[in-house]
Amino acid sequence: MQDLTLKDIATKLAASLKAALCPQYPQLFPQLMHLLAKGKPVSPQQVADTLHITPDEATAALQKLPNIEFNQEGNLIGSGLTLSETPHQFQIYGHDMFTWCAFDTLFFPIIIGDAAHVKSTCAVTGDEVKLTVTPNKIENLNPNTAVISIVLPDVTDACCNIRGSFCNHVHYFINYEVASSWLVAHQDAIILTVDDAYQVGRMLTDMILTKHEQIDTAK
Repeated sequence: MQDLTLKDIATKLAASLKAALCPQYPQLFPQLMHLLAKGKPVSPQQVADTLHITPDEATAALQKLPNIEFNQEGNLIGSGLTLSETPHQFQIYGHDMFTWCAFDTLFFPIIIGDAAHVKSTCAVTGDEVKLTVTPNKIENLNPNTAVISIVLPDVTDACCNIRGSFCNHVHYFINYEVASSWLVAHQDAIILTVDDAYQVGRMLTDMILTKHEQIDTAK
């Protein structure tokens, strides 16, 4: 698997994620990223208004997304980008949020179209990893030796449990040597530099979101 090109990795991820992102409403996922990035729970009515469908249709579409998070009031609080605490802190538009995995921190600013300040931890040492992710590049990576793990779930697993099949295996590490020690017990994973993982995210965005699905970045 280490011989795969970045495009190969992006293509395989796209095949898994497309099936998990409610193909009936292809704009649902990018719209959710923008709505959640405002830092508040998102009601089915907001989703319905955005997609121009009924609230019942919006609720049904949301429930098809794997591992979707709702609060007690029935409002969405997490789908990749989340209000629930995880090891991956993600500050955007001044809102302190989180993501389900390390790759999300690189991928979502491209979709949302604005910079995010990221703070995570090495999955082996617990040391802090910090960076700023813009729609065009990585900035201020600290330590600059940090790397990221990626796995390639099959379509069936991704549709049913994206967190279990993908997110729970995608971490930051302070350097390749530390990541290699983790890789011994996770031989299905791939270790990429943060810049390479970011490039995978850019390609993945182009593959799963067509031009007409890109939306305004209103805060």
